[in-house]
Amino acid sequence: VMRIAVNDQSHEAMVRAVGLADRLVAVGGHDSYDETIRQRVKGGAVRQIGYGWHQPPLMDALVAARPELLLMKMADLTHTEAMERVAALGVPVLPTFIDAEPHYLGRADWIRLMGLMTG
Repeated sequence: VMRIAVNDQSHEAMVRAVGLADRLVAVGGHDSYDETIRQRVKGGAVRQIGYGWHQPPLMDALVAARPELLLMKMADLTHTEAMERVAALGVPVLPTFIDAEPHYLGRADWIRLMGLMTG
């Protein structure tokens, strides 16, 4: 995966942890903890799709970013309609319920998956 969209800062942090922040094409917003990402968002190189654990991503911005994958944090299963809509628009979606992990190593496995998907 070369072009990644995320709708949550924790996913953004995972992408940074594996050294692939330059592959981000869409993030939740400009409130990044990473100054380089924040400047790329403010400069328009990275789209803002909304912090989406509580709402669906902004579809126009997401599709315009042309990601190969959306890491979509979901708060609950009521957001599956948004996930299905994103997939119908041609954006592959990997839903995550990272906050439901019962052990901190569960979060580490998400980072490992990120590494596997990006080579």
